[in-house]
Amino acid sequence: MPKLLDASLAAFAEWPSRYGFRIVAELDSARGSSVSLVKDCIVVRVVCDWLEGEMSVSLRAVGGLEIPLEEVVDLDESHGLSMVRMKRGISRGMLEARLGQIADLLEKQASELLDCRSA
Repeated sequence: MPKLLDASLAAFAEWPSRYGFRIVAELDSARGSSVSLVKDCIVVRVVCDWLEGEMSVSLRAVGGLEIPLEEVVDLDESHGLSMVRMKRGISRGMLEARLGQIADLLEKQASELLDCRSA
């Protein structure tokens, strides 16, 4: 199983039952990987660039623009969370830890987005 998908399944393990998200692998290559957490009214997308050592997370409501995570939550609330400086050989466990911090931030600061209902 691709490393990012495996880490996402562990970090967001409660989201399918709690919020109704499906976790979908989009891309897995030597250059990078992406995973989306999909719900009828919102998509949370995680993209890792293995060569540049960067992770980006964005949210997009149906019909809306893609918004970077840092515009939705205060990243400083999660001490030690870095979206850059990932080692090329980052382990699944380290990815899971970062994704877990992101899940916690979203649940604490943007739960209304996660609880959205499609119209």
